[in-house]
Amino acid sequence: MRTRSLAERILLGLACLCGPTVAAGRGHALEGAPTQDVVREGVLASSPSTRPAARQSTEDPAALEVDARAKRAFLALTEAERSEVADWISSTIAGLKCFRVNLVARSVARSALTEMDAPAPAERAWFDPKVHAPAQPIPRKLVRVDDPRHAALKKRFRLGADRPWSPAASYDWGAGRIVRQSFRDEARRVFENALRGRAPREDWVEALVEAGLDDGSQRKTLAAFEHLYTDRGGNAFEGVSLHDAWKSGADIEMPDVDVLGIVHAIKGDWTTWTAPVPEREHARLYETVGGWFAEAKAHRVLRVVLARSYLEADEPLPDGYAHLAPNFHCLWDEHESDPAKLLAALPAAKEQKAWLEALAARVRADPQAWERGQVRLAALRRDAAEVRGVALWVLQEYGAYERLDAGK
Repeated sequence: MRTRSLAERILLGLACLCGPTVAAGRGHALEGAPTQDVVREGVLASSPSTRPAARQSTEDPAALEVDARAKRAFLALTEAERSEVADWISSTIAGLKCFRVNLVARSVARSALTEMDAPAPAERAWFDPKVHAPAQPIPRKLVRVDDPRHAALKKRFRLGADRPWSPAASYDWGAGRIVRQSFRDEARRVFENALRGRAPREDWVEALVEAGLDDGSQRKTLAAFEHLYTDRGGNAFEGVSLHDAWKSGADIEMPDVDVLGIVHAIKGDWTTWTAPVPEREHARLYETVGGWFAEAKAHRVLRVVLARSYLEADEPLPDGYAHLAPNFHCLWDEHESDPAKLLAALPAAKEQKAWLEALAARVRADPQAWERGQVRLAALRRDAAEVRGVALWVLQEYGAYERLDAGK
């Protein structure tokens, strides 16, 4: 184990940061993006560094083995040592002169909010049968996540960890606020995220971008669909929302209490339908509620995928938007990677399909716009490799591999 103090290690990291910076396209006041000429030549310029070369591809067997060994070395450290390593990684990455890290710094600096302001995610509630369906007051019973019935439902709804990294912060679309969950091993989260090319606070910035793109026009609807999903037997499934259920495309049970609860929450209409809802009214009721959901979902999903493409080049976008990622990077470049500027250009939910088609046509018709989007993608991809390299380099400098090998 090396005996450098943490301060000495941080200074060493800063001394090894990338050197001269390159201005981003379209006059961005951010450092580190490659020039268009560099991309045309197929070469991404980077300064010499004492860090080991790091490939980011998580599908490469060699990279997977590098990751596995790095994780073993990290976990062989004590809890205090892991915290030191995570702090060193965070400090070194924060000093990188690159587009990705500077986007993070700019976003954080522009916001009056900090992570300390973010509450923990609220527990989801179910619609109370005594309030919304007093003629059918079937008691609700919470099905916990460790119940086999819960696992079966999640599988049917295709719910699970959909991110290849571990964000702590997220945007609560129903409440219109950023929330932040705590992790038992925060140091490990920081380290493993860096191995994935994700810099510290990227999750916070992603949540800030979602918040910045949300005009609140669908908040009442999204809040209604954040209630817990329940079945006709009165089972309420912990952590599974009505939004999750409706979005899944699976056949779902919709007790009167839930669908009427949505109507009451969104429209305040307590008279058009009451429980028990006659079967002849089901189609009209579900079509009405389904229309509200479709608009709210479109509003939310577009802003989620735009926020995910703000800092990232390679994580597949969800909900069928993956093929549009290059267009979104063109869009971010067009609006100087500024959520406030992009917000003004976003469509209402009913106009979204035409808006996306117009964006695709505009990018196809303008080779320079396409190229600028590719410049942005290339910069973010290069920077992710740099972030990953920092994590591996710090682990090496700390002596973690030496300890791992000595323990064999």
